[in-house]
Amino acid sequence: MGMGTMVSGAIISVSLNTGLLMFIYLIMLVLEYSWSGMAKFMRIMMFPGRILHIASHLLAAKIVGVKTYEVLKIGFSGERVVSGLTTTNIYRTKPHKIHITLLAPMLIAIPTSHILREITMIALQNNRIDVALLAAWLRISIFVLGMPCLSDLTFLGMYHIIRNPETILGLLWGVVVYMLGVLVYGVEAAVRITLLYIALILTASIIPPRERVYIIME
Repeated sequence: MGMGTMVSGAIISVSLNTGLLMFIYLIMLVLEYSWSGMAKFMRIMMFPGRILHIASHLLAAKIVGVKTYEVLKIGFSGERVVSGLTTTNIYRTKPHKIHITLLAPMLIAIPTSHILREITMIALQNNRIDVALLAAWLRISIFVLGMPCLSDLTFLGMYHIIRNPETILGLLWGVVVYMLGVLVYGVEAAVRITLLYIALILTASIIPPRERVYIIME
């Protein structure tokens, strides 16, 4: 077995393991924080996912009317939070617009990576290793770089700490949800359950509280 065959097999195997892709994504977050040079190199190696990430942000911002330069300085090599905690009008923007803009890459990446996984499986069944390898590389790229990057999470955290501190507490329980999911259902199902839990928490946070009207009769 040649080196090329071994590398191709490893790439395909990694792409079919959602739990491992989630682990690589977490490693990417650590690199963004502690080793920016390596993080930039990884983005170059997985450039389709980075292009999708940038395009998703800009498209979502255009649709909902959010000026991205008020939130993030976006570039191919990375993103940087440019807004202050309380000095920008972005915190007065409706929460659903912020969520859509920041999480747009993930909302596109998850179904896209699922389709690419199916393409990889079909290609393997038909012995088309070249197609399977391409689809596998695209899935790794889009899954890892399509998820929220460190700057996305930083701004989202600051935004919710100011507007909805209870949401942060709910999101922290996502770790517990994941661990319970792994114990009961396995890694693959645990990842999906945790992502659904996070989506539900964020959705609940954008529902405005019901206003009560009190009538005082003298």
